[in-house]
Amino acid sequence: ALALASERARGDGSAYAPLVGSLPSASDLSGMPVFGGAVSAVLLAGTDAGVLHYGLVEEVEQSFAEQVLPLSRSHAQLFGGREPQVAEWRRALALVWCCSLELESHGRALVPFVSSARHWQPGAPGAEGARLFELKDGGVELVATRALTEGEEILIDLGTRHGGELLLARGTLLVGSEHCARFHMADAELRELAAKRTKAGKRTRRQLQLLANLLGVVSGSQLELRTGSLPARTVSALRLSLADASEIDALWARRTQLA
Repeated sequence: ALALASERARGDGSAYAPLVGSLPSASDLSGMPVFGGAVSAVLLAGTDAGVLHYGLVEEVEQSFAEQVLPLSRSHAQLFGGREPQVAEWRRALALVWCCSLELESHGRALVPFVSSARHWQPGAPGAEGARLFELKDGGVELVATRALTEGEEILIDLGTRHGGELLLARGTLLVGSEHCARFHMADAELRELAAKRTKAGKRTRRQLQLLANLLGVVSGSQLELRTGSLPARTVSALRLSLADASEIDALWARRTQLA
C-alpha cells in the first residue's frame, strides 16, 4: 500500500502510471464502508462487518500516524517532497484490499480486473466463469473455464472469505450468500431495568430468562439476517424483546409447555 501511495503521488512521472491509472477510481470505491465514515459505523453496528470496520478505521489512522507520516518526513522523495494526507493513504489501502491477490510465485500483486469480478466459491449458486493463472514473467491471466455469453457477469474464486470480510474489502457480498449479516440485540436497557427491584424489573428479568431458555439468546448472542428470509429464531427474539407486559406474563405462564 505504501508503494502504491508513493507511485500515485508521482502521477505521470511514475514508471507504473499505466497500472495505477487502470485501478478503480474514487467513485468506484465509494461503496466500500471504509469511505462511509460515521454513517457506515452506525449502519454496521452490531454485525460481524461492524467489528471489522472498527478495526480497519483504527488501522488506517494508526498506520498513517505511526508509519506513513514518519517515513514521508525521513524520505521526502516518497511523496514528492510533501506530506501525504490520510485520505491518500485510505485510498491506497482500499485499492490493495479490493485489487490485490496473493500469488504463489510472486507474493502479493495488484490485479486491476479482480476489482470488477464477482467473488464466487464452491457451494455458492451459479458456476465459476474464469480462473486466474500466474505467468512466468510475473503477470496474471484470466482464462474462461466455460463458454461465456456477451454481458455475462464473471464469477471467480478468490478463496474462502466470509460476508463481512468481502463487504469491507470489496464492497460486495458473496454470490448467493445465504447469510448476509449477523448482529446482536442492544439489550443494555433491558438489563438495566431488570436490575431494579420493582414490578417492571421482575417482569423484565422474566423476559430475559425467556430469551435465554427458549431461544438461547443472551447478552452478546448473534442473530442472523438471510437473503430473502428471516430465520424463525431472529423473528422470535426480536418479537420477545419488544413484547408488552401482558404478552410476557402469558409466555411466562406457558414457559414449561414452550420449552
